[in-house]
Amino acid sequence: RILAEIDQAIGEGPPGEPLVIVAHSLGGVICFDLLSYFRTDIDVDLFISVGSQVSHFEEMKRFKASNPAIPSPLQKLAPTPPNIKHWINVFDEVDIFSYACEKVFDRVVDFGYDTETYTIKAHGAYFEQDRFYSRLRARIDQLP
Repeated sequence: RILAEIDQAIGEGPPGEPLVIVAHSLGGVICFDLLSYFRTDIDVDLFISVGSQVSHFEEMKRFKASNPAIPSPLQKLAPTPPNIKHWINVFDEVDIFSYACEKVFDRVVDFGYDTETYTIKAHGAYFEQDRFYSRLRARIDQLP
């Protein structure tokens, strides 16, 4: 179902339109697994994981593309799939379901965001706050 929506977005968009995927929570985990193994032919200009567990699943080696030999003395970080051009990972330290990714993956930019709420509410609070969108836009504008 997710791949059908991505394929539809690619097919309906104007030529040259960037493909941006925003995924929350386990949606980030699912999208990452799809892009890193099942559909490496999909070129993503920007992948945004929000309140997600992508790094946790990588540390447990639960992705199809996970390499059990990483980390190692020769390669400390897992590779971000080459079909993902840019990756912003948003996490809130109060959100018990969100994880930072920079210490697990290469080519990811962590964006610590304080929902200014409490543990039970934090996981769903990102998209309810106007300042989330303005701060995320500022991060996007800083990408090369």
